[in-house]
Amino acid sequence: MCRQEHLTSDFVTQAYLDRRDVNNVKPSMRWEDDDETVKHLIMSFVPDEIFNRIKGSTNARTWWASLKDTCEGRLQSFLIDLGRRLQNARCGEDDDVRAHFV
Repeated sequence: MCRQEHLTSDFVTQAYLDRRDVNNVKPSMRWEDDDETVKHLIMSFVPDEIFNRIKGSTNARTWWASLKDTCEGRLQSFLIDLGRRLQNARCGEDDDVRAHFV
């Protein structure tokens, strides 16, 4: 089963319902198990600092949304800061301009 659905939906999707019971496990239970798996994957790939910001959410979709918001905000801030640093970079009087840009 494609677990990517857990990044876009809060509830059991039609794909889970269409497969009905698998080994006597109902779609809702499979959904919950897979949601925990996706949360575990997210948890294992993000730094602790970021994980501590997103862990209060209830399911994988909300973790993913929080993660995207956190990272997109950081990326924008990072790019602004990087642009500012580049703009303010100066080559000293005794420095080699070529070495400065290499």
